[in-house]
Amino acid sequence: MSDHQDILAIDDDHAFTSDLKAFFHRKGVGVATISDSILAPALDFHKFKVVLLDLDMPGLSGEDVLARMPTVNRPIVIIVSGHSDLETRIRLLDRGADFFLPKPVDLTEVLLICRRILGRQSLDMDPGQPWALSRSRHTLRSPEGTTFGLTTSEFRILEFLIAASPNVVAKETLAKAVTAREGAAAVAFYRSLEVMISRMRNRFKGPDLPLPIKALRNVGYIFHGQGTFED
Repeated sequence: MSDHQDILAIDDDHAFTSDLKAFFHRKGVGVATISDSILAPALDFHKFKVVLLDLDMPGLSGEDVLARMPTVNRPIVIIVSGHSDLETRIRLLDRGADFFLPKPVDLTEVLLICRRILGRQSLDMDPGQPWALSRSRHTLRSPEGTTFGLTTSEFRILEFLIAASPNVVAKETLAKAVTAREGAAAVAFYRSLEVMISRMRNRFKGPDLPLPIKALRNVGYIFHGQGTFED
């Protein structure tokens, strides 16, 4: 494995990890790689901010490695695998993965997603008043003091994103959490999620302070401001 970097790739496909490492290096981003998944549980995962994890590996599968990773202050885990059916994606997201990218994957896309995640993690929180979400009244109060009424779906989206902040939430995870359903209902909501969040940004923004929900293309959403809950 290479010297310590913010990004770790665990994959027994030497051609893929070699191409990944060389491409990231050319773009000024360091990435460590490990090809033997048996060694993964002995790693100090707290040293990394993003882990790219394959599933189909000898010794320990990616799912086994994921299960042995720390649950507190763990890095963002992006599954990169040819097993990209919906059932597999949902199972891995339920078991702790943050995102899922199907192989073959474009290295430029992987790089942009990693950069976005690392950038969002380093954002400074707004030092002013927080966005306050009232659980009893289903309202959102902006740092400027404006109070907005929320629909049930809007409230659940904000509740989940604020609770998860500063971590990024995958679209599939958010859709499932908001609808509290699986299957067709969650898929239908997933498709309308982008439009709904766009409308929320337009409706809740102040003169100088937009609603701090950011979209990471093909990844998910993040609440990157200060958020708090009220009874």
